[in-house]
Amino acid sequence: LQRLCFCGEVRPMRVTVRNGQVQLVTPVGELLPLPAAEAEWYPTIEGLFDVVEAAIGIPAASLAAEYDSRRGFPHSVSIDYWINVADDEITYLVSDIRVQ
Repeated sequence: LQRLCFCGEVRPMRVTVRNGQVQLVTPVGELLPLPAAEAEWYPTIEGLFDVVEAAIGIPAASLAAEYDSRRGFPHSVSIDYWINVADDEITYLVSDIRVQ
């Protein structure tokens, strides 16, 4: 999962989820995970659906979501919450999902 925003870390992350909860968030290519407080910024796949639903409910000025045609999960979510506010945009990019 990669978060593109003006809100901190933008490197791609490996998000490990067990029983529907994020367990670890580790920068791709590194061994040490992010601190738990920072890991909270990275949603599960189900959490991304919640992000989309929340953006619809606000409503956000702009929302674009693309979904995997085979499995139905969001692989790209871009949100601009307020049209006249700078640096409020966020994009989530999802790739390489593995179920074990």
